[in-house]
Order: sequence, then structure tokens, then C-alpha cells
Amino acid sequence: MINYFRIVSYLNDSLKRIKLDKSDFTKYQEKKLKYLIDYAYNNSQFYHEFFKKANIIPSNIRSVSDLNKIPVIRKEDMRNIQINKILSKLVDPGKLKMIHTSGSTGKPFFIYLTKSEHDWRRAIYMRANIKC
Repeated sequence: MINYFRIVSYLNDSLKRIKLDKSDFTKYQEKKLKYLIDYAYNNSQFYHEFFKKANIIPSNIRSVSDLNKIPVIRKEDMRNIQINKILSKLVDPGKLKMIHTSGSTGKPFFIYLTKSEHDWRRAIYMRANIKC
């Protein structure tokens, strides 16, 4: 079921971010980046092992400029990872929506989203059609 209230909320938040000045937007990016890295390290077996192998701990990644410390993961490598190793241990795999790319490179790439993530994608697609 589509949660229109959540989509409108995400849309409203994203429209506010567009109007942030550079300094405030950088602070927002860094806050989200820190959360993402911490979350992945602590909740995904794959990312925990990946970061350890690269000698990265979450405190190493605190700004966008630190992203170059993280090795690139190729799409082909991602295809070979068992889904239960990459998913967050806080997510129920049975409640995820599977979407995929068109496969223009030869093979579609499958992505698994929570309902909230799927609603966020809808909001971002809507934002692209709104004059700011």
C-alpha cells in the first residue's frame, strides 16, 4: 500500500534541502554520511567485513572528501553476494520490494527496498517534476 502522507513528507523535506546554502547542505551531507557508514558497519555482515578488510572504521569517514578512502565495489561483485549478508540485520527480507534495472549492460541489477525507501524514491521522482 502506498503511504501518501510519508511521500508528501519526504517530498517536502527534499524541497527544503534544495534551498539550503552550501554550508548547511554540507553539514546535512556529513550528518547523513556518518549515519550511513555507522549503520552499514554495524548492521551488515558484508559491509562490516568489507570495511575491516580495507582497514576502515566508521570514524575514518566523516566528510564527503573521505569517500575516496573506500574501495570501489563493482556491480558484478555485488551480484555475487548472498542477500542475507548484505542486508541489514534490522530488516525483514520478507517485507522488501524487489526492483531491477533495465539490464541495458546485459544483466538486470536487482535492488531490495523497504516500503519507506520505496516511498522516498517516489518523492524524489516527483521532486524532479516540480519547479523550485
